[in-house]
Amino acid sequence: MLRVFKSRCLAGLLFALMLCGVPAGAQSGTTLLDPDPRIVQLSQQQNPGIAELADAAFIFSGTSAARRETAIVALDQLLQKAAMLSAAVPSQYERGEALMTLLHEEVLRTYHEQTSTLDAALIEGRYNCVSSSILFFLMARAAGLEVAGIVTTDHSFCLVTLDTGLVVDAETTNPYGWDPGTRKDFEDSKNQTAGFRYVPPGNYLARKPADGRALVALIAQNMATLQERRQQWDAALQSIVNAYAWLPSSDMYKVLAARMHNYTGNLVNKKLWHEAFDFMAAFASRHQLDQNLEALRSLILQGRLHDHVLQSPVPEAISAIKLAEQDGWLTANDRDELVTYAYGKVIESASRSKQWLEAWQLAREAVADWPLNLQLQAILDQARGNWTYSVHNEFALHYNARRFDQARVVLEAAAAIDPENSLIREDMELLRKAGSTGGKP
Repeated sequence: MLRVFKSRCLAGLLFALMLCGVPAGAQSGTTLLDPDPRIVQLSQQQNPGIAELADAAFIFSGTSAARRETAIVALDQLLQKAAMLSAAVPSQYERGEALMTLLHEEVLRTYHEQTSTLDAALIEGRYNCVSSSILFFLMARAAGLEVAGIVTTDHSFCLVTLDTGLVVDAETTNPYGWDPGTRKDFEDSKNQTAGFRYVPPGNYLARKPADGRALVALIAQNMATLQERRQQWDAALQSIVNAYAWLPSSDMYKVLAARMHNYTGNLVNKKLWHEAFDFMAAFASRHQLDQNLEALRSLILQGRLHDHVLQSPVPEAISAIKLAEQDGWLTANDRDELVTYAYGKVIESASRSKQWLEAWQLAREAVADWPLNLQLQAILDQARGNWTYSVHNEFALHYNARRFDQARVVLEAAAAIDPENSLIREDMELLRKAGSTGGKP
């Protein structure tokens, strides 16, 4: 009795090709890329004063109108007291120390690393290095001191240049942080020295100067960090869009590009290819893409094309693949993967319906159009084998039942289609021998 062969399924090969495609990642409106008009207006001030710096700080803090009103009252009172020190304390060194004392006695209560907002510092007294640095900076300005910000990799504080030429650090998170590294005596009720306090100087190897504009922008950066931790990608991007409008520096662009990458990457992870493409195009119309964004843009193009190939008829899919190749961003390897998938999905569909001849014919057409595609050639060989096995199996059913005339019809029809097929030739020879022996083996 002749052996019946099982046809091989193409699904395994096709699934592997799909995995080799583009991997899969919020509001997608491009209005996220438009900065707050209030920030745009404030940024036009070349040298923003105390009022402009405070306004920007409240915007970056996301302060509500009601809280802003309360915070402004507290800030005005604080700045008035700071300004009074200008006349009351002639020594700029002592004035700086008095400002630090005033800040902590009047406003700051509880250090909270994640609270950078100016309103939280002014209303509840919750602060970190960013909000305390900004408040000291504004107070020092009001008190007539030459002040600047200092930013390190994970910290900020202030620096005051005195009229004597002395440069003094102001570690604003500590009530005794004026001029760290110096001994500060304190007195008892009888004005006698009762002891001293000492704040060691910070060993900051990456100190960078920051003007008031850069110091205030730190609020937006910290807000964006917290927003991303909560996966609020749109809010994080909006924070830095505003920060870049306020401070369009190369360093801030890097922060903006990173937030843009994370926001768009979230769309990619969700396979929202068209939304990601439109958003990247909108960003590219406003800003230059860095290397990481260019790589993400390429991924988006491939993902969008992959989905199009997945959902479209073969002619439409192939047309899109050719257009992408002409545009210069689709590599030969990726092209072959997509072409194989475009044809492979219809060949697989025919195979699952046991339309073996149709599957083989489709594969032959594909290889004729793409003769150098080795993956299509492998599918063609497999499709031909499946068709051959189907012919052999039909022949075997007739042969084993000694219906030789019907067996001959099957083989002759198959030989007309594929005259060089070795298995069909073997079956023809077997049938010839059966006929010459009267059907006896």
